[in-house]
Amino acid sequence: MLEIATVLLSTLHLLCVSVAAAGPLVCVWLDWREARGERLAGEAGRFLAFCGLGSLLAGGLLGTALGALLWDPTYLAVLRRLPAKVHGGVWELLFSLVLLGIYAVWWRFTPDAGRFVRIVRSMLAVLLGTNLLYHFPVLFGVISQLVAERAVEGGEISSAAFRQLLLSGPIGSQAVHFVLASLAVTGVTLIGYAAWRHGQAVRSGSEPDPALDRLARTGGWIALLPSLAQIPVGIWVLMRLPDTGKRQLMGNDLLGTSLLLVSMLAALWLMHQLSAVALGHARGRKWWLAVGAMVLVVLLMSAMARRTRPPTPSGPVSGQAGERAGGRASGRVSRPMSGPAIRRDEPRELASSGGPGNLS
Repeated sequence: MLEIATVLLSTLHLLCVSVAAAGPLVCVWLDWREARGERLAGEAGRFLAFCGLGSLLAGGLLGTALGALLWDPTYLAVLRRLPAKVHGGVWELLFSLVLLGIYAVWWRFTPDAGRFVRIVRSMLAVLLGTNLLYHFPVLFGVISQLVAERAVEGGEISSAAFRQLLLSGPIGSQAVHFVLASLAVTGVTLIGYAAWRHGQAVRSGSEPDPALDRLARTGGWIALLPSLAQIPVGIWVLMRLPDTGKRQLMGNDLLGTSLLLVSMLAALWLMHQLSAVALGHARGRKWWLAVGAMVLVVLLMSAMARRTRPPTPSGPVSGQAGERAGGRASGRVSRPMSGPAIRRDEPRELASSGGPGNLS
């Protein structure tokens, strides 16, 4: 039950933060399309702005619940080694939340603004989107890696060591993967908005707005292109996984391998649905198929990521991983004080027991 709850919370969290992060960037384009006379683009953009605001709040709450569910003393020890990054991340989150609220309300009450106002508003949206996409995937990726390595001893991790951590593991590839996924989820959100407006018109007995077709096609392209780019990025992510994670996906673990295969099939189905929407071959209720396919893919990917995550080891903690990070940044190579060498990409339990442990 704990694993099911974790996967469900992770899925909802990722969907929410994806819309909050990439939504403002898509809003910029919709804002300027409204300036050219496309009324529905402006309505969809304002919906997306308020949806992003609500998603950022919900994503924060879901992330807090997920952290409480998986809490381990190791997390606190790691956070103490990143005081500046953690404090900065909290302020960046509050800053983004306030700016997103200002942006959404501003656009709500000034839909017919002039060129100068739209330029300033667009700059604000770009600042919002890039701020969230740049800081948080990297920060949480480093925290997760340090927790997996039990790097709890030593002083504060310097900026140089922090940057070295970005290059030494899967963090960079996962950050790019998240950016592309955020754009794809935001595009599917536009498809869902078009499907919702279409259903409202049908239920009321009126003719659906023809502009809904163009909005859905726009959302289809916004989602399809990043989804296609995920093919090489997904291979990059897989190649950067620790050896234990690769083995679990490549046949050593039946559930892990099954999740990989089903996820690939679901991703192909998603791209098929997005292609149909983008090319105008799907309309009305069929738009919901693309929305459902995206939710299914995120759910399967969350389950696969959870399955391949190294377990948090029990027993005495060690600072060797953190020392290695600091040593690489300063040009030094640290040696273990005693005991057999432990590979960087293997959980400590695996090295000590001589066999694979149960994945959490």
